Amino acid sequence: MTFRSIFSLACCAAALLSPASAAPRPGDAKLRDDLDVAYNTWRLHLLRGNYDGWRATTSAYRQVKVRNLAVSEKRPFPASLFRQPMAPPALAPLMYVGSVVNGPTAAATYYGKVDLGLGQEPTDSNALVLLFTHENGKWKYDQARFFNLTRLPAVKERLKRGDASVLMEQDGFQPLGKIPAVPPVCPPPKYIAMRQLSSMTPNAAFLASGVPSSP
Repeated sequence: MTFRSIFSLACCAAALLSPASAAPRPGDAKLRDDLDVAYNTWRLHLLRGNYDGWRATTSAYRQVKVRNLAVSEKRPFPASLFRQPMAPPALAPLMYVGSVVNGPTAAATYYGKVDLGLGQEPTDSNALVLLFTHENGKWKYDQARFFNLTRLPAVKERLKRGDASVLMEQDGFQPLGKIPAVPPVCPPPKYIAMRQLSSMTPNAAFLASGVPSSP
């Protein structure tokens, strides 16, 4: 199974957002600890191949999206969940910039050399944004965004300085604001087709047979 259901690779868009009600919370130690624990626990279960642990730490929406992708591509699930071309990066080498909370969703941003487990050391510093949803009284990991900041040197410099205000100004560093509805569980397909979508924003969507699809 490709890693895109769990870890979204994106190039940060240059569009600025209009002011929102959410605000960055760089100094909220408890929030940072809660989100760090949620991600690190999820990461440990994934690396150890613990399916029950993965389910317990993954958002309800993402569980079904990951399962549906594997089934629709006729790959075994959950076995394919633990056969990823990339590994979830460790947070220890990265600098925490801040978190943005909007309703029952949160986004935590880190800056540094993000190691995606591709067999080579990262040579440049970029941004990693972890997305979470608050379900049943606890934070659950949903997905991540990796931002190549090569074409955004001003944003890169601000993140390097720990300037959390950029998290509300630049597209891609904010949470969704609401928990997506859990999609129906799909049956195994008879045939397989492929579609590709290229976008400069992490919030792209498309229609397939009149049915909207989101990341």
